[in-house]
Amino acid sequence: MEVGLLGIAGHIAAAQCRFLQYLAEFDARKLWAARDGVTSCAHRVSWKIGMNIRTADEHLRTARTLRKLPLITQAFAADELTYSTVRAISRVIGDDTSTLERISQQLADATSHLPNTRAADPEAAERVLLAIARYGTAAHLERLPRTPR
Repeated sequence: MEVGLLGIAGHIAAAQCRFLQYLAEFDARKLWAARDGVTSCAHRVSWKIGMNIRTADEHLRTARTLRKLPLITQAFAADELTYSTVRAISRVIGDDTSTLERISQQLADATSHLPNTRAADPEAAERVLLAIARYGTAAHLERLPRTPR
């Protein structure tokens, strides 16, 4: 029974990753614009998919963030991460890659034993976030920016 549940959860994670990739492309190309009085991508998704507007905003923020995080995206597509952990990463990162640089700097300053972690290195910060996401929880990720301070 547990194996079946985990298998289905893996399929759901992979499908959610594909959905978010399509959503990011839909948004980037502005395919939602100038149609039926729709004012935003989240508005269109909410209307056409039947998703609450706040949930659509969360999905859209997560989709935009994934475009900047190839390692996280690859792990999500391979069922190594859940939507909850990816959403938590998107909350930490936001729309600005300078957040990755700041996290990397904080991690480098606070924990010198982390391998391959250099100051102002967004790729290293992504690797650290990926490791935390693989072995921790969404709550661990959301607390991360506060931890090194």
